[in-house]
Amino acid sequence: MHLLGKWRYKEKPEDFIVEEVIDLQELKRGKDYAWYVMEKENLTTLQGVTLVASRSGISRREIFWAGEKDKHAITRQFIAIRRRALKPLGERPLDQLRAEVNLGNLKGRVSLRFVTWSAQPPKQNMIKLNRFKVKIYGPPFPGFQERFEKAVRTLRKGFLNYYDKQRFGSRGINHIVGYLLLKNKPEEALKLFLTYLIPEETKKVRRYRRKILREWDREGLQNLVESLPLEMDMERTLLRAYLKSRDPLEAFRSLPKKILKMFLNALQSFSFNLTLAQRVRETLLLLREVSLFQLRGNYERSSLLNVDPIMRDLNLKIALPVSASSFSKLQEELESLSLPLPGVGTELPHWFPREKLLDFKLMGTYRKALEVPENFTGDFQEEGGEVSVTLEFSLPKGTYATMLMRHFVSILR
Repeated sequence: MHLLGKWRYKEKPEDFIVEEVIDLQELKRGKDYAWYVMEKENLTTLQGVTLVASRSGISRREIFWAGEKDKHAITRQFIAIRRRALKPLGERPLDQLRAEVNLGNLKGRVSLRFVTWSAQPPKQNMIKLNRFKVKIYGPPFPGFQERFEKAVRTLRKGFLNYYDKQRFGSRGINHIVGYLLLKNKPEEALKLFLTYLIPEETKKVRRYRRKILREWDREGLQNLVESLPLEMDMERTLLRAYLKSRDPLEAFRSLPKKILKMFLNALQSFSFNLTLAQRVRETLLLLREVSLFQLRGNYERSSLLNVDPIMRDLNLKIALPVSASSFSKLQEELESLSLPLPGVGTELPHWFPREKLLDFKLMGTYRKALEVPENFTGDFQEEGGEVSVTLEFSLPKGTYATMLMRHFVSILR
């Protein structure tokens, strides 16, 4: 269960359904890659792909996908497997594959459905949009229907296009790992990723993170690798590579390029959110209606490492309006505004690291400050002393449905 003030969402997987849309007619013809729709439940995209790889005996490096999808949800997205990896499995291999995992706090399922062959794998720029059907639950109050209808009308004009906290990883540190990599501090980045603790993880995972930190410069580190829990799959990959080369940067390069860039993209997103939050606060200060919530990511929580003061001072705060009138003013101000995602080709903030920027080929771009959902509809039912709200809409790739939900609730309540 997740909370939006007094409202709840993702109480069960079917409360958050996501479907990725790619036009298969535009794919290059060929038989180099087998395309599947992967449906997963209660797993990240990487966990779903890892489960497919382990059940099929195919290397994860032979599996390709375009976008990352929510964990606590039912999601459908395209993946592709290189033909040479499928040859031993026969004609139309893995069609209707189904697998489940139930280990500690890692409980989920994944299934595959074959759709086509193509000469190319999925890429992010192929995604047309993502379709969502979500439910939120909360307390009824007098005049609810009027406020509900106003929230629907308001959000049809757009919402603030922040990156939500899943962009920064379940532990809220991906942007800091990216910062350390670009500052040419790969050992600090590796140690942070392997050992940073949060209460939400299982006792077993936290225990192993402490063991890794304790054994970092000792022989015992080698003995830990194979005993890591299944949910620490990425940590196992990194640790194996590090023990083989004793080069922390090479350890990160052992990850698929898409996963490695996840840390760098999180830092870009962090910078975008800071810039957008500043623009929002400049407008809302005039209205004296600002609501802030904080994403985990304040590095002061960790005493494991010393980090440049700039990252300790970057306290990610997102400004949301608390009324339809204040939000309407923001919509007018930000309707045509695009803000930079720092990288090659854009102006860099004064704090943004430059040392490894070109080496990692971190390309910059621009992102809308305000995003308008397509086909946005809403409905609600009252039963059992609470209200159940169903929202359906489509969003461009990289835009977060949970941010739309936060805006909806901030206007509704």
